[in-house]
Amino acid sequence: MARIPASSMHVGAHPPSEFETEERDYAAELAMMQSNVFNGEAVDGVFRGKSPGLALLAVTNRRLMYLDGSSFEGRTALVSSPMKGVSDVAFLDGPDVELQYTTIVGLTVQRSKQFIILPTQEEARQLHDMLIWSIIS
Repeated sequence: MARIPASSMHVGAHPPSEFETEERDYAAELAMMQSNVFNGEAVDGVFRGKSPGLALLAVTNRRLMYLDGSSFEGRTALVSSPMKGVSDVAFLDGPDVELQYTTIVGLTVQRSKQFIILPTQEEARQLHDMLIWSIIS
């Protein structure tokens, strides 16, 4: 696996309080994602998000898999999208969170804007850098 250089985003102690919610157990969904990994495909990272963003996002060497609860008329969907379908990655600010302290990563997948609210700034930076590295390489 290629080493992904880290960004220079400042990591501080300012979590986004407006997104703190009760955590749900996604064991069944994680098992479904795992069983959906093909031969020759490697999982680079799995990220658990907070509401109102994506609940789960898996990054493989070939695609993204994520739970989408808003695009299919209120039904939860396990969506797979090829990495070449990811066109933009961004750090997003929040109502009371400055951009430099954010834990929110936005991405455009197949022209659809998505975001995931991660538990820590370190996870946000890891996901951002993993995706941007895939886009530019």
